[in-house]
Amino acid sequence: MNYKKIALLASTTLLSVALVACGGNDKKKEEASSEATSSSVEKKETKKESKNEDSKEFKEFADDVQKKMKAKEMTSIYNDFESKDFQKGNIKVTLEGYELLEVKDFSNDYAIQYKDNTDEGGVMIAKFSVENEGEEDLYYSPTLDFTIGSDKKPYGWKKNMMPNDVDAINSIFVQNKNLVKGKEKITGFTVYSINKEALDKMKEEGFIDLSIPAAYPNDSLNMKERIGEDEKVKLAVTKNGVEVLEKKGSFYQDKPTTENWGEKTLLKEKKDINETVTFKEVDYTLNGYQFAEFTPSADEARTFEDFKNGIVLLTVDLSLTNNSASGIELSSSSSLLLVNDESQKLMSQGTLLNRLTKDILAPGEKEEHWLQVYILDKEQYEKIWKEKDFIIDMKPKSEDMASLTKYQEILITLPQ
Repeated sequence: MNYKKIALLASTTLLSVALVACGGNDKKKEEASSEATSSSVEKKETKKESKNEDSKEFKEFADDVQKKMKAKEMTSIYNDFESKDFQKGNIKVTLEGYELLEVKDFSNDYAIQYKDNTDEGGVMIAKFSVENEGEEDLYYSPTLDFTIGSDKKPYGWKKNMMPNDVDAINSIFVQNKNLVKGKEKITGFTVYSINKEALDKMKEEGFIDLSIPAAYPNDSLNMKERIGEDEKVKLAVTKNGVEVLEKKGSFYQDKPTTENWGEKTLLKEKKDINETVTFKEVDYTLNGYQFAEFTPSADEARTFEDFKNGIVLLTVDLSLTNNSASGIELSSSSSLLLVNDESQKLMSQGTLLNRLTKDILAPGEKEEHWLQVYILDKEQYEKIWKEKDFIIDMKPKSEDMASLTKYQEILITLPQ
């Protein structure tokens, strides 16, 4: 079957021959235009053929999963065969495609993982490749599980759903003890079981968060030695999910956005501000800000229960450039928001921030996006604060956690 084979695609190179002749400039332009058009057509055709091959490969694999489950019916809900690359040092992880399917009337052998409902449920199939682009051996553990919306429960691959004569990519890595030799590429499918309740939630949310783990230099898989970062990737699983993700992508990536804590509605934003304040050889640059009305999900409502009059989140995007001789502790650095003619102060909320890729900003380094998030009472925002200045007061800390400002201020006013 096609999905069991390794396909090698040869890239086509177009060679043009320059013709030197009297009055040949127009001819050269025509030839160049013709070649460019030909190249564009060939690329489109190649992409179309590749998609068709992927579709055929996934169809064959899904058919075999259906046979394994002894399911009477399996229908596609959504698929995406556009490859997506994630770089972890010299390890390149590629999600080559995925498909969500609805399955009905299948074997009772799967009753436990489908919560005793074998009448209907879901199946997701995905194809991954992990390539070591370097010369040195590296290690990778492809957990590759996903969560649905604000639900933190991970859904992992199921060995008992794989066709009998096919190893899941997860199994291949177990056999290899997570080793990826230099210049080696490992490719394979994996399958996820989705009970009816979870499938309904996926349809409602429209997307999932897929975990892409970091790579490692040795088989200890020590988190302190990881190469790259563990990351979560949002994937649409319905057509509506595509629109939802486009909307989410327009917001700064604070934790309420990335972790699906609730619904944001943009009230005001300003980007590309590029205003810089320098303090002790460190540049603090205001890139932009967003005010958004926020309605927490049922799972997160308790976190915001003190805000009885509604919530507005202010997310500020800053860049820090360290031209000093000492490091800055980014994770512990914070800020104040001065409102109502500086008569009121609000602390930035570290719990609403995602983990930074590095804790220390070393001398000579730059942090492109250092977010600060503040929770505002909606009623006060609307009635008192909205038309007045919002001022950020930076509170950076050194590597030894000492305040770098002490009684001094680093102030940036948000432009209206």
